[in-house]
Amino acid sequence: MSEGYVIVQVYTSSARIPVPNAAVAITRGKGKGKVLLAFRVTNSSGHTSIATVETPPMSDSQTPGSGEDAFALCDVEVNHQDFLTMVVHNVQIFANETSIQNCELIPVDIDKDPNYKVENIDITAQNL
Repeated sequence: MSEGYVIVQVYTSSARIPVPNAAVAITRGKGKGKVLLAFRVTNSSGHTSIATVETPPMSDSQTPGSGEDAFALCDVEVNHQDFLTMVVHNVQIFANETSIQNCELIPVDIDKDPNYKVENIDITAQNL
């Protein structure tokens, strides 16, 4: 196995205003098989530190139609008390590469809507 890397950039609005102190969980698997790969908190620029993720070997991405995934899949969950929670499913991490996952959070007014809401985004796998 090889390693790939991911940085999560968290912001709000199309002006990309950074969201500091957002909790970011990077996981793999579903249900009872879900495993926490990394937990980070965004800095004042809205970025996490680099998280390392185990990936298939780079050679798997060099052979078209090999039937092997050339990347690892993980989910990224971002939480902050002033925003809707965002979950990005199937983030693709390639060997020896740093992926940057952008997450635009939507502000929530808890006084008007006390129900906790989650925005789910599903990324479609690349056909390599």
